Amino acid sequence: MMRQRHFCYRYARKEYIEQSTLDWFHSGRWRMGIMGEFEEYIEKVSNRVLILRSDHDIIIPYSLRHSKEYKKKISDKFDYINFTSGHSITFTTDPKKFFSIVSATENLKRTQNQLITNLKRKYGKFSYLSVLEFGDHQIPHVHILTNIKQKLDLKFIRREVLRQCTQINVQKIRNTNAVSYVLKYLKKMNNHLLTQACFWITNSRLYTNSRGLIATQKQKKNQGFVYIGSFSFDRVKNIYIDSGAEEEEPLRWQNIKSGLPIISKNTIISNELIQDMGAKS
Repeated sequence: MMRQRHFCYRYARKEYIEQSTLDWFHSGRWRMGIMGEFEEYIEKVSNRVLILRSDHDIIIPYSLRHSKEYKKKISDKFDYINFTSGHSITFTTDPKKFFSIVSATENLKRTQNQLITNLKRKYGKFSYLSVLEFGDHQIPHVHILTNIKQKLDLKFIRREVLRQCTQINVQKIRNTNAVSYVLKYLKKMNNHLLTQACFWITNSRLYTNSRGLIATQKQKKNQGFVYIGSFSFDRVKNIYIDSGAEEEEPLRWQNIKSGLPIISKNTIISNELIQDMGAKS
């Protein structure tokens, strides 16, 4: 079964993005198109779950990046992390050089990665946190927090960035809280369906960070599990109930609607059933 996200995503890209022109940031057609496809995608996955497997199954509710669970994940990940001193760097894609929001965003990501690599060569190892934002006319720009304490060479940064981007802003920062910084932009994203659709159609994350930013990496949840697939919640629930697992181990199905996973003690769903579910769900 083709995953719901990729089916809707590929159709929206082909129908509304691949036919864009150099004035894409002034066009309303692709905006209305991807918002409609994004709303349809949300509706399709709202009643779906993911199944992970090792010697037992974990059933996880399908989570979106504008959900409450995503906000909690950010709060947990960056808790107590502060940039006591350093610099912020902001720059915006030059939209006139690209044919769509997708190519503009992809270029912005490449420019950011190249800038960070060259800053490390110039100033040594440092930690960073970057946040992607879609601003006026949905033109993408990035905000990067760093703990580089040395004075930054503005000519060097402009030379690295101005090939494809514009509107560069570099400032000193002090005592900037990572959680508050990311959640500020998450709130902006959650308040606008079009912004959410922009992240979806460009296959983008709200934030990225250096490995060294988090002192103690928490053990990844569900480590060692194999991803089985995405299926209809109602079909999965009925299979568990029909198997008798509901009587042996009361499964709190209402937790799925609250964003909580269900953990079974064994693998109830056979490979044959998985293939059947993939064909029909």
